[in-house]
Amino acid sequence: MKKKWLSLILAALMMLSVFLTGCQEEETSKEIDTDERTRPMTITLYGMTNKSTTPEAIELVQDAMNIYTEGQFNTHIILRLYPEEDYFETILKKLEEIEKRIEREEEEAKEARRIARELKKQGITTEEETTIGETEAETYYDRYGIKKTVYPEEKGEQLDIFMVNGFDNLFKLDDLGYIVPLNSQLSGNSKILKHYINPTFLETASSMGSVLGIPNNTVVGEYSYLLINKELAEKYYYNASDINTFAKAYEFAKDMKTVEPNYIPMYNIPEELTVNYMNFSLIGAAVNRSMGAYTNALPRLFTDLAAYRTYRQTLYDVQKSNFAVEGDLRNLPEDKDFAVAYIKGGPDLAEKYSDEYEVVVYRKPYVSPEEAPGTCFCVSSFAADPDRCMEVIAALTTSASFRNTFQYGVEGVHYNIDDQTGLVNIISDEYSMDYRNTGNMFILKPNSSMSEEMLKYAENDWAYAKQQNLDMQCSPYIFFDLNYITEDNWVKEATIDWVKDENGNKISPTEYPYTYTAEIISDLEKVCDEYKKKIDTFEEYTDENGNLVTISDYIRQLNTEIKDLDEYKKFVDQKTNLDSVWSQYNEWFAEYGQVPASE
Repeated sequence: MKKKWLSLILAALMMLSVFLTGCQEEETSKEIDTDERTRPMTITLYGMTNKSTTPEAIELVQDAMNIYTEGQFNTHIILRLYPEEDYFETILKKLEEIEKRIEREEEEAKEARRIARELKKQGITTEEETTIGETEAETYYDRYGIKKTVYPEEKGEQLDIFMVNGFDNLFKLDDLGYIVPLNSQLSGNSKILKHYINPTFLETASSMGSVLGIPNNTVVGEYSYLLINKELAEKYYYNASDINTFAKAYEFAKDMKTVEPNYIPMYNIPEELTVNYMNFSLIGAAVNRSMGAYTNALPRLFTDLAAYRTYRQTLYDVQKSNFAVEGDLRNLPEDKDFAVAYIKGGPDLAEKYSDEYEVVVYRKPYVSPEEAPGTCFCVSSFAADPDRCMEVIAALTTSASFRNTFQYGVEGVHYNIDDQTGLVNIISDEYSMDYRNTGNMFILKPNSSMSEEMLKYAENDWAYAKQQNLDMQCSPYIFFDLNYITEDNWVKEATIDWVKDENGNKISPTEYPYTYTAEIISDLEKVCDEYKKKIDTFEEYTDENGNLVTISDYIRQLNTEIKDLDEYKKFVDQKTNLDSVWSQYNEWFAEYGQVPASE
């Protein structure tokens, strides 16, 4: 009976010897391999594609991409692409499956070690195998004497590099422990990426100082410009460069209306200066050029801001004067003359109109929480080798030929190059990818299907797009996640550490003494909407003392009223209501925020 038991134990050990020796050999190789980075390796690249893409096309593109990666890094890529609408759930499911498989293997290894200890006590030893088997690469020489490599099979179903769209998905996968932080790679062999990736994008793809993914550079936002007619300014002794606000532009336009009847005083009305609303029509932050994702922007009433009152007063005066003409926001009509104009677009517009007009950047490109960081390349926490993965990601960011192959496929099969224009012509939709998901757009070869605006951006190696992205501003609320406490979710949310009473003691779910966050938000939204309508419909009047009440005066009055309402007091309460928006924001900023740089 004892012999039979020992035979079963030995059989179990033989079944697990590959796993054990694989771990041992990995540790040994790190000590004796003088060039770990050049050993043959197989990694997987998961991405989003359009529905028309076929498995045969994916295989052709995979082969084409491997010509580069095998030659440059001795790395073989397995390309796995899924339709965008199914992609995130597919990735999440595969990561969960890999996690369970590894947990199972670890339990098996733990049991094997326990059995080995039992055998050792009985004086029985086992001889371990010395090869990894099917995961080891082989080399051979073809009939021409050229050395060839047979790359290793993937271990189980690997998931090494994958795309993540949007920071909500990015943070969800990070919270689950499925993403490898890339700080060490960006400070080491992949530091070149810092010269290619927009720093704002990189910031929005980070959490608590850890870079979670490498964003794809794309064009974000647009400029808003005020144009001041140089000839008129000089004729009437104005310094055109000093007319740099909506209020100053209105005064200039008003003066020109009286002396230059052949000119249209104002073309289009400027929108409000860059503001970021926090779910309310009258609450948020005015965004200035020093603000970033972690800048202090405690949400305030806009009625409390001098800049807002000035804007609303100027807007009222312009609308009352009735001399502003609404039209195309992208171009000025060539058959008209303007004293002041307001247009929107890319950096090329400044160059286009600079001879005739003083071009003032009224509003810089703005990246909202919905736009950044876009699509990122991430490295799985189960990756075979994060450094090798980063080499491939770096190639998609820095190598035009490699990145264009991933985007367009195989030349002559999926696309060709127009001899006259130099543009890519798509000839097959059997391989179809969104350019925002496949790497650095600023090394992408433009195609004939792009809009006129995109082709303009692509001129001079995407110089306009690069300039626009460097100028963009970021929402200060991009990482602030307001926690909506409701009666229904309170028991669950009460487990969060920050839900405590005034003495720092955790509050019992059954003894919630405050107003629920969701109720605070709902009540204040109604208040803001009500007061916003009052501002929008205001008409100047004379009070009982014969004084003119302007809209700026009226907004001051409303500001005092709002601050005295219970709905607003609950919003800003930091002493008795721990789920107020101000309490949550201040706690978040105390942990993650930073003081804004000086202008």
